Amino acid sequence: MMRCHTWAAANLCQGDTVILETTGTVWAISDSVGPLVTGTVVAHAGAVRQIADARGKPHTEDLQRLFRLLIAAIVPDVWVQPAHVRTVRSLRSSRNRLGTPATMIRNRLHRLLHRHNLKVGENGLTDAAWWDSQPLGAPENLHRRQALALPSASNGLRFSRPTEPSGGGSAGASG
Repeated sequence: MMRCHTWAAANLCQGDTVILETTGTVWAISDSVGPLVTGTVVAHAGAVRQIADARGKPHTEDLQRLFRLLIAAIVPDVWVQPAHVRTVRSLRSSRNRLGTPATMIRNRLHRLLHRHNLKVGENGLTDAAWWDSQPLGAPENLHRRQALALPSASNGLRFSRPTEPSGGGSAGASG
């Protein structure tokens, strides 16, 4: 990435327009090159590929075709999110990925409660001793043990009883 920025600083200037195809590093390159040039266009990879592959041309002709599309202002582009928007979306995505295993565990344990018409023990959903005392079949005990053994169940994600009655006898989650 540093080599790209060094090359861009030496070869690009205001008045230039850069066209990039969407890839895994396009946002970093766009952020690096954007202040050096007048315009940065991030082309939609699928649409550009369809245009470029239309006649099976070699890469040099693909570049010429993209150049002509850029001049004609008909490059199928994508919205370039500002850096702060990408940061917030990335944080939200990470948070969602962290919450998914905990939700899956909680839902799996709640299905067992409902299937056997059980009320959660005093110590909450993760009380292994309480679960061991319940009349569950072998497959359900295996699912329960696996759910409680997952790192999400023991590393800071708490499942506890609600402080106020919820009306159905099932446990709510906190944390």
